[in-house]
Amino acid sequence: MGNIPLKVDNIYVKEKFSNQEEFFKTIAKRLKEKGLVKEGYYKAIIDRENVYPTGLDSGLIKVAIPHTDYEYSNTTELIVTTLKEPIKFRLMDDPEKEEDIKIIILILFDNPEKQLELLTNIMTIIQNQKLLSEILNATTSQEIYQSLNKR
Repeated sequence: MGNIPLKVDNIYVKEKFSNQEEFFKTIAKRLKEKGLVKEGYYKAIIDRENVYPTGLDSGLIKVAIPHTDYEYSNTTELIVTTLKEPIKFRLMDDPEKEEDIKIIILILFDNPEKQLELLTNIMTIIQNQKLLSEILNATTSQEIYQSLNKR
């Protein structure tokens, strides 16, 4: 995946959450325990999602790309999560509309100059329905890692 940091142990497969808040709470706890995010990350991601929704209607497979400002991250990395059951995210381009999301690509960046490069690479992924299908159908973190690295 180019020079974007992606680690197998930060890919979560077929996870189950009852809603967006539960997802953010769980993932924020995991990231904090790994030292990838700073204090205040959970509140920042919830607040940002409420103001600037990150759901994308990317075709058949819908994706969300939540992120906070760089000061809440200790690293630049993607955290990929696939879901057993979709959860609702409001759409970036139509905040009044919600979509069922099954792939969440959470963006961590610790330098504002890295944000554009990350978003450009993510948009390339999101526009590839075949790749999204591979990611969604994968049963292991390693499969997702390999799919993203072969593109």
